[in-house]
Amino acid sequence: MMRGKTDLAVWAGILLWLFLCVPPVDRLFDEMMALHMLGQIPLLIFSGILAGRALPQKELTPWDQNGLSSLFFFLGSLAFWMLPVSLDGAVESSWEDILMHCNFLIAGALVPGALSRMSFAVRAAAGIYLTAMLASAAMTWLYTESLICTVYTIEMQQETGRLLLWALPVFFTVHVVTLFRGLRR
Repeated sequence: MMRGKTDLAVWAGILLWLFLCVPPVDRLFDEMMALHMLGQIPLLIFSGILAGRALPQKELTPWDQNGLSSLFFFLGSLAFWMLPVSLDGAVESSWEDILMHCNFLIAGALVPGALSRMSFAVRAAAGIYLTAMLASAAMTWLYTESLICTVYTIEMQQETGRLLLWALPVFFTVHVVTLFRGLRR
């Protein structure tokens, strides 16, 4: 049974997710590629992380003993929704947009339990892989002279790439700090 801070975190995650699903808020994030990729998607994942505190971790362990199934689901989800055709679909189709919202809620919910079951080496490798994947997306958006996503302009695409390149050192620093903080436990 959940108590106190856990209850609050779960409800905060659910409310954040519902807020991000409200059509005017969703449209606001969809208007600019940078807001969509660097604002909405991380917030959807964060809402899942908070809401995922309600998941019964012992029941998940048999199919996800080392956290690898959840890791592959999370990385696969992120990679899928970074594909131009998927990104365009999420902006143009309300059904695909709902699917994206639900997908990131579930992917985020699986992350905390998976991280607790992963070895140091797997967590380190996953962080390095994720950083490299985001860096390659950022450089592609920044340096490609042709339109990659049809719902956004080249200027928006390049701005998103530039902002993501600026955000990567922060992401990697947070990864390293949390990675080594876990060693002290």
